[in-house]
Amino acid sequence: MAPLSGELSPKVTERLSQICCDLSVSASPSHLPWEGRLWNCASLWLPLVGEAFQEILTQKKLKKSDVIRNSGIDRGYAYDILSDKKQPSRDKVLLLCLGASFSFEEVQTLLKQTGYPMLYARIARDSAIIFAFRHHMSPIDTNELLYELQFDLLS
Repeated sequence: MAPLSGELSPKVTERLSQICCDLSVSASPSHLPWEGRLWNCASLWLPLVGEAFQEILTQKKLKKSDVIRNSGIDRGYAYDILSDKKQPSRDKVLLLCLGASFSFEEVQTLLKQTGYPMLYARIARDSAIIFAFRHHMSPIDTNELLYELQFDLLS
């Protein structure tokens, strides 16, 4: 019998993780109480990006079409993201946020709510992106800044 130390053995942890993942993949969403939510195999409920993004767009009275046009993301792919058909990369989420002219605080809240790593000033690339949000830069201007600083572009 395992000691009552508060930690699970790696074997038990791996098995529990597998059970969670099996549940999230094999179950039919229409029969689940968490329909419309992402189960991330670590017992966390995460709002989907489109759902969380739409809440902020509604508060700011912005139109999806304008945000998508400003973001520079392919229109079809962006609509798939906003309708929760696609799970985008963090960079795509940041491009949408730049296209919507979100404040830095709104971006951090969205990233946190949806399970993406928040922007962290001690990471040089993130620091440049924070600068872009704080100075209300467009996605194109942000990518020019990243290019000048020799960082990977938002794509």
